[in-house]
Amino acid sequence: MVGEIGLDFFWIEDKSTYEAQRRIFSFILEESIKRNKVISIHTKGAEEEIYNILKGHSYSKVIIHWYSGDIKTLDKFIELGCYFTVSVDVGHSKLTEEILARIPINRLLVETDGPTALEWVNGDYGYPRVIIDVIKNVSEIKALSPDRLLKIIEENFFELTGIKIRYYKG
Repeated sequence: MVGEIGLDFFWIEDKSTYEAQRRIFSFILEESIKRNKVISIHTKGAEEEIYNILKGHSYSKVIIHWYSGDIKTLDKFIELGCYFTVSVDVGHSKLTEEILARIPINRLLVETDGPTALEWVNGDYGYPRVIIDVIKNVSEIKALSPDRLLKIIEENFFELTGIKIRYYKG
């Protein structure tokens, strides 16, 4: 796996960096595709541009990290076959709930992002155990038990990565 890579035209306000971002993203993306790697992509403010790049490469071994763009582009990423993470703002953001409702259950993953991500949402420091709250909120919205959701997420991860699990029978 490679990532998180991508473009940021939202948090990075200095537009003079955008061309360098594009060059670096393009290089890492192309090298990752050559090696058939799963890629986690940051799309903030550059959703349509990244979609067009991925479509041009016909590549979908992609996790769209904490998507928060427009619904039209989300639907294009879904059609391309991308996976999506939902993060700590689930249960706090109407947009995230709308996005979650559109993400097919077989393309869903969860994350907490960095430890300061939750601070953006509610002022709390985001310890790893916050993933429990993410799972709880997603399971409520998707009307699944947390155990069922965890199993689906596990299956999605293994499907995306192609990892085959052999359980020890001792």
